[in-house]
Amino acid sequence: MAINTSIYSGKEFSVYIGSDESVGTKDNSSNGAAMYRLDVEGMTLPSFAPNQEFEMRSGSGRVAEFGQVFSSTKRVTTEVSLSGRVELQSLPILYENVFSQAATGSDNNFKIATGYTPGVYEHGDSTGATVFNKTLTLFFLAPTAADSITLPGCVCTSLALTGDMTSNSGRYDYTATFQTMYQPVKGTDSVSGANELTTTLGATNMYLSDQTTKDFDIIDYNAAANAVDSINPVINNLTLTVESPTQFLGAQGTSAEPEGFARAVPELSITLGASFKYDTGTDKMTEAFRDTGEDSFIRMILNNKAVTSVLESPDVNLIPLSSAQTFGFIIPKAKLTSCEISSDDVASVNFEAKVLDPGSNFVLHLATGATA
Repeated sequence: MAINTSIYSGKEFSVYIGSDESVGTKDNSSNGAAMYRLDVEGMTLPSFAPNQEFEMRSGSGRVAEFGQVFSSTKRVTTEVSLSGRVELQSLPILYENVFSQAATGSDNNFKIATGYTPGVYEHGDSTGATVFNKTLTLFFLAPTAADSITLPGCVCTSLALTGDMTSNSGRYDYTATFQTMYQPVKGTDSVSGANELTTTLGATNMYLSDQTTKDFDIIDYNAAANAVDSINPVINNLTLTVESPTQFLGAQGTSAEPEGFARAVPELSITLGASFKYDTGTDKMTEAFRDTGEDSFIRMILNNKAVTSVLESPDVNLIPLSSAQTFGFIIPKAKLTSCEISSDDVASVNFEAKVLDPGSNFVLHLATGATA
């Protein structure tokens, strides 16, 4: 028998993302115009892990029998991670889903309100061509179309944006993790030229260097008049991570697919990790981490547009981000969870902080730029 002489590169696969036709039902022609090709650095088709048991059963001699093997694809969670360059057309889709909240305004704002509780939805709920805060369809287009895989009912459980001034000119990259408990669909799907990105991949990349408005405040309630140390840091790298663990509830249909979704359980976790140049300003972060008064916190603003009239008092609402912008965010209150001074050629302060609910106004205010 002659060998198959076809050879494919791992770069020949493409990944498309769009809204489900309805929760748990893969995207089709009525939503097709809303499918976008993601910028991914490389991928293969998702890996699958059916429930399997190979243990010997009683009365079967000394070798497990084939007839005793248990193998089932019911209630199997399929997880896939993608990474690539951040671009402004698909970024709002990713944030809408990980927050389980629709963006607002032409600059796709997300205001995560105090007391945040994600929306509740169940199998079969209606969505729409531009509704990305419920479930998504991921389509993995293989070099041979018949070998493509569609994953309906996907939710984004983790999204991290990273910018590093020592690589790729400070360009932001993303890493996203998706999960679904719906059955994968194999075969050709309808993805035509009309379903491609409306802008060329790479045309709307975002850079850490574009964010010229940066303000990092250390606020100490233990000091007189709620002392504020306002720092304009030199940023080496920065990562903003949002995690929304999801539980798939109940079972319906012949494949025991979920009836409903519990998002952000037990919590929506937002963390900020960064490295700043060490100096007399950023040195104060080590004291804020030590926190002898047990009441200090940090606030950060990073944006490519000016943010005006930000009051120094930590109790007031921060001015919203500007319109007609790309990526930017305001973190009103976060607590340092680690902080250390490195001994690199140029000393740096490396830290991580957890974003907390301030008790009023917003937990996070984030904008993602152009409308998808």
